Amino acid sequence: MSVKPESKATQDKHTLEKLKQWKCEEVMKNFLDHTFRGADHLITIKKDYTAYVTYEGNYELDTKQKLEMTKYNFRIRQIHNMVLSQFSYGDKQKAFLDD
Repeated sequence: MSVKPESKATQDKHTLEKLKQWKCEEVMKNFLDHTFRGADHLITIKKDYTAYVTYEGNYELDTKQKLEMTKYNFRIRQIHNMVLSQFSYGDKQKAFLDD
């Protein structure tokens, strides 16, 4: 009994999902490191990498943080809608370098 190799479409689908996951994680790390480092807020990241704030006490986001969170969530939605050809060669190299 022989094992059939994965089709090109299946390989591309796996590659695309890996690239999207890697890109979302990179954007998330940058967002958390630069926008909310040292902030007194509990940031929750959902499975789809979108973020929201759980307010604790009397803390509230300032205007810059609200704007940055909106831009972050917009960027994450853009990444989810990307196709394989929209990822750069460098992104593809970096995403699969960790494997």
